[in-house]
Amino acid sequence: MDRGLALCAMLFCGLISQLTALTEQEIDSKIASYQTRILNALTPYRFEEGRGYFGSSSTFTVVSSDLKRAVVKVSFNQPFTTPPMIFFEVHGLVVDAKNKYILVAYARDITVTGFEAVCETWDNAQMPAVWFHWIARSR
Repeated sequence: MDRGLALCAMLFCGLISQLTALTEQEIDSKIASYQTRILNALTPYRFEEGRGYFGSSSTFTVVSSDLKRAVVKVSFNQPFTTPPMIFFEVHGLVVDAKNKYILVAYARDITVTGFEAVCETWDNAQMPAVWFHWIARSR
């Protein structure tokens, strides 16, 4: 964990420990003070987030006899100064109880201007729709 996020966690824990046995006005004042301190600790970071769609696994590119892959190019609104950290997840998945579903999704080729979102499936898994969500954070 880097220092800025560690500071945020410490500030939050400190705030919670101080909120017991205070009046509502004192609580509001402490929250405002900690909110300012937390925002100041996060100031050096830049965040960007978005969502995307891989489509149906039936449209994925066949890579080998058993592997299919979809690749979606993601571009940031503004370039980062260094390649950011990417937090990546499958946001939605449509499945049918009659079919098996197997997938791996990840970000690759991360640069200051964007990255590639990748979804892979195999063993004839059928998924009518796969969505993803990502957050980029400057280092």
